[in-house]
Amino acid sequence: MIATFVVTPTNGPEAGGNVVTITSAEILGDGQDVTLVQLCGNDAKAIISQTSNQVVVEVGAGPQKLTPCLINIFSESRGETQARDGYTYNKRM
Repeated sequence: MIATFVVTPTNGPEAGGNVVTITSAEILGDGQDVTLVQLCGNDAKAIISQTSNQVVVEVGAGPQKLTPCLINIFSESRGETQARDGYTYNKRM
């Protein structure tokens, strides 16, 4: 399912480690059954908190992307929910 997400912040370091909040008017899960979040195909290090329309994650490491890429949220109740142009890994300085 394709959804519209608000992602804060929309970018972070290649090394990961930053915290990202993903909010959607769409239902992302039942508030406790999100099992995996991927940013640009890379698994989040941890799911910090979740509600039915918001997930807070610690971002895992990933390669620099020149353009925003997909966010995938997997939950037991909703399956896979996907957003295009959701997150960008910044180049190391």
